[in-house]
Amino acid sequence: LADRLHNMRTLGSMKPEARRRIAHETFTIYIPLARRMGMNAIRRELQLLAFQQLYPWRSRCIQRELQTYLENNSQRHNQILEAIAERIMGALPGSAVFLWEKNLFTLYNRIKEHIKNQGGSFNINKEMLEVRILVRNWQDCYVALGLIHGLYHPQLGKFKDYIANPKTYGFQALQTVVLTSSRQLVRIQIQTREMYQVAQYGVAAQWRFPDMSADQKPNITQDALNRWLGQVRDLGDQSANPFEFFSYMQSDLNNAELSALTPKGEVKEFP
Repeated sequence: LADRLHNMRTLGSMKPEARRRIAHETFTIYIPLARRMGMNAIRRELQLLAFQQLYPWRSRCIQRELQTYLENNSQRHNQILEAIAERIMGALPGSAVFLWEKNLFTLYNRIKEHIKNQGGSFNINKEMLEVRILVRNWQDCYVALGLIHGLYHPQLGKFKDYIANPKTYGFQALQTVVLTSSRQLVRIQIQTREMYQVAQYGVAAQWRFPDMSADQKPNITQDALNRWLGQVRDLGDQSANPFEFFSYMQSDLNNAELSALTPKGEVKEFP
């Protein structure tokens, strides 16, 4: 993944057809692999670089529109951020509040989905503001959630608790969407710093942050990866040739997963 990330950062000297081929391969294999390993920092950058290579004109247009939107709304966004920071940091010393940078490829997919389902043009002025809150421990995550819901009106059906029910690759957070008095929708994600580190670096978090407490090391991520690697080995045993194996693995990487809870609270993953 590190080698592919370096390649994607240095594609400028290659011919356009080679850049497109490598970008397509990155979308097909490396981005799903980064997601499987919980390495979202690498996944996001690979998505951006591959998107820029496959659709240079589209990416420039969306980047320009996004930049204009952020500049036009910077004052309102900063006021919201300051209000959240004042409420959270006043009640929970040692916490951090910051704006989250938009994923250009995710925004592109939302535009496509909007046009497909609703038609017409996509109004970027209705884009959600994204805010991250980092606190000291998991108990403070729920305190922060209560503070946010006391500050702004929560949207029904938009709350997700991935701390009590982590995603299969180890991601943990509280997520909620609120509406401010200025009619701005804000998506809030609340984590401890260690949850944030695991969310960004996945199985590599334990080496990137060696001081991480033992109970916060990304065991869930490692266990999920080990289970998937076992499935890959089984696919290899069942495949008649390398082409069939590659086809199976590609399908497995890109398929959505379903997670179910057993009566004892264990998370089970299904294709």
